[in-house]
Amino acid sequence: MFSGLLYGTLVGFILAAIVYWVLKNKLGDSKKSIESSHVSIITDKIEKVFKIVVAEGYFSEIIDYKHKDTQLWGLISSTKKSLIMARAKVLVGFDTSKIKFEIDSNTKLIRFDNLPHPEILAIEPDYKFYDIENGWFNKFNDDDYTILLQNAKKEIASRTLEGDLILTANKQMKLMLNNISDANGFKLQLPEKSS
Repeated sequence: MFSGLLYGTLVGFILAAIVYWVLKNKLGDSKKSIESSHVSIITDKIEKVFKIVVAEGYFSEIIDYKHKDTQLWGLISSTKKSLIMARAKVLVGFDTSKIKFEIDSNTKLIRFDNLPHPEILAIEPDYKFYDIENGWFNKFNDDDYTILLQNAKKEIASRTLEGDLILTANKQMKLMLNNISDANGFKLQLPEKSS
């Protein structure tokens, strides 16, 4: 009876090993991972606008970020650092709600009282992080990344306002207004100084 029990256990063990081997080889020895993601999109507000994009620029920026923190009265220091490649498409144009003009049908004249400065209508950034290194006690957190990306976006906006993109947008707007007025047989009178 004891030998029958031993024989049955041995056969069961062998069958289990064969089934395990077949399943393992048939299904492969690949690791399986499960990823789950849920996105909720909430529309906060919809506004009617009439903004005209007349110029777009492409910018690249490399940020070499380092932050050194000292502990224990300056005896121990720890540095976190990262290299960030920021690229952005900047759209520059006009908010037409700020444009003031009058049309005189008798004299076929369109007179602009106010033609505002072009403004940044959108910045479409793309960021890539390279070489992220945490210090022993000085580690990156979510706020660090948010601040780095906000600063990169501000720098691109600043460079846009100082560069040729604003001048190009002004020229494009004036060219468009001239073409529209000429096509309809009107003359165009722009303000001496655009505000």
